[in-house]
Amino acid sequence: MDNVLALFPGGSTGLFGSKVYDVVLIPEGIMLVQLTRELTNEAVKKAKEASEERKEGFFKKMASVMSSGYSLLDRYNEKTKEEILNETPGNLLIPKESLRKIKVSSNTNSSQGNSSDNTVIKIVWNEGKIKLTFRTDLNARKVKRVFEETFGL
Repeated sequence: MDNVLALFPGGSTGLFGSKVYDVVLIPEGIMLVQLTRELTNEAVKKAKEASEERKEGFFKKMASVMSSGYSLLDRYNEKTKEEILNETPGNLLIPKESLRKIKVSSNTNSSQGNSSDNTVIKIVWNEGKIKLTFRTDLNARKVKRVFEETFGL
């Protein structure tokens, strides 16, 4: 899929962040792509096999497995929109015409003695809504600007 405008990986939702989604912006709207345990395990397995084929040592193999999440992101360039949407039952496309509101905010979580910044994206469309929390380093202002420039929201 060569029309990816922006990608925000690893937003969690549900009880204890039990579901994880990548938010993929395309000209037609927003794709919510659920990252399942099977997809993650497959990426780890591929990274391990590739590392073994290259006859890498323990530390390089470990680094390869740890960076396997990036191979999950590569699949957006390798597959069509339909293939990605049909990958798991939790995937969906929100057409830009049905988008009603997008709110982006950041907050600091200081529980358990650790302080971490989270970015929260709330998406409301005609058929539903979702609140995703990103624990990765997303700049809320830049994310907000991307949504405004892409969808006018």
